[in-house]
Amino acid sequence: MPTGPTIKVNQFHKLSVSNCGYNLSGLISAEYSLSRNINALYRLGNRSPIATYGDMPEIQVSYTGHAPEMGSFNVTEANKLATIDISGSNGGVSASLALLSKFSYNFQTDGPFTITKSYTGFAKPSGGGGGGGGGGGGYGSVLVAKRQDYGGNLPAGISGNYLQSVSAEVSINRQNIGEFATRKPYASVVQFPLQQSITYEVIASSMDSITINDLYTACKNPGSQTYSASISACGVSFSISKAYVTSIQYSGGEASLGSKPQTISITYTSYEDIPGIKPIIYFDDTPC
Repeated sequence: MPTGPTIKVNQFHKLSVSNCGYNLSGLISAEYSLSRNINALYRLGNRSPIATYGDMPEIQVSYTGHAPEMGSFNVTEANKLATIDISGSNGGVSASLALLSKFSYNFQTDGPFTITKSYTGFAKPSGGGGGGGGGGGGYGSVLVAKRQDYGGNLPAGISGNYLQSVSAEVSINRQNIGEFATRKPYASVVQFPLQQSITYEVIASSMDSITINDLYTACKNPGSQTYSASISACGVSFSISKAYVTSIQYSGGEASLGSKPQTISITYTSYEDIPGIKPIIYFDDTPC
């Protein structure tokens, strides 16, 4: 019988993810991608490049875990240069000079409540070790939150309808500033305003009662009504204030047999400042 090369496979039970050297528990999945521009230099009269140089890589790393294990959004994490390692029995990959770019909550009626943390990094050191021990925690030690653990308040206009899912997100958009004599960025500047949003999907037992009236005078901001909303589950919490309705979507309710009931998804977005967020982070700081 012919034999081929041995193929090594990293399976989920052999993978682990660490943030700043701390093994994370309760993880469900992790993603890693790297992109890098290679630039060619040419000389007159020659179609072949005389040299090439590469830009700093842009690395996107995200990991999703059970909500109680991942904790709530906090500014200390958002202000810190991190190193993320994904390792397994056959080696690993890393992202350094990484900054938190998005923090997402995903609460569904079916399945566990999850949180996703997304980072953007600019350096790829050699990957983490090959120990791969299941993310730092056994199955029995992981806290899982489901729909019966949900708490929080619904904004006016949709309260009383049957809640199907909740998603929330904090987006921190950043712009890098370069400098001479170094390839890494000099600093990363936060692009204000910050956006914090919560989206509720509810069964449309009735139409929404939100009014956005454009028949105002020219000197008054139309649709100026604001809302407050919050979500919580097993110690994980998130709240927004002075939020505007930025999206209303209706779906479902088709005439076909067995179709899903009509639902309404309403997104509330707040542009209020997040106290403690550093407007600029210098890459002279040593990542963890």
